[in-house]
Amino acid sequence: PVLKDLLIVRRPAGTNFKVTEEQWSELEKLMEGTRPEFDLELVNEEIDSRGLVIDDDVTLAILAAVQSGKHVVLTGPPGTAKTTLAEAVAEAVTRAGLSNGHALTTATSDWTTFETIGGLRPNSDGTTLVFSYGQFLKAISSGKWLVVDEMNRSNFDRAFGQLFTVLSGQSVELPYTDEVSGKPSRFHSSQPDRKIRTAR
Repeated sequence: PVLKDLLIVRRPAGTNFKVTEEQWSELEKLMEGTRPEFDLELVNEEIDSRGLVIDDDVTLAILAAVQSGKHVVLTGPPGTAKTTLAEAVAEAVTRAGLSNGHALTTATSDWTTFETIGGLRPNSDGTTLVFSYGQFLKAISSGKWLVVDEMNRSNFDRAFGQLFTVLSGQSVELPYTDEVSGKPSRFHSSQPDRKIRTAR
């Protein structure tokens, strides 16, 4: 009831609106309640929803790594729910508003930088070559996390090449021109774009 008299509701064409103290208090409550905090409780909710039983020490270690801007690699024997745990953490990050979702992919021994970073492909009419994003650059450019299952199956040098620089938080200039700007393609992995990878 307090917010029904907001000027922005009655005259949405304007840009600056007076707000009473009472209205501002109600608006703050709405803004605070929109996203949960990325913490142990939120991650455990996602873990529990998947039927996993994970020791809090493991979850806290993952939480600390993500909060400090590090990437996470989960290792262990097959069938120990590494991928499920990675997706649970990625979903918690999304719910907290720290990413725009996540994508799951499985590494193979055939992977090259074409699959991870990208490369030149013919355009729709086949007359020219255009740069097409690979899995990692798609995720980075869309603000998503990328969960890579079975990362150990890939040949790291062949599959990741320049990507190691991006994953360390540095900018990388690729040997391709951006189709829209005509400038060299540059990529930078910002801190919220942390990825979780799984290996056997």
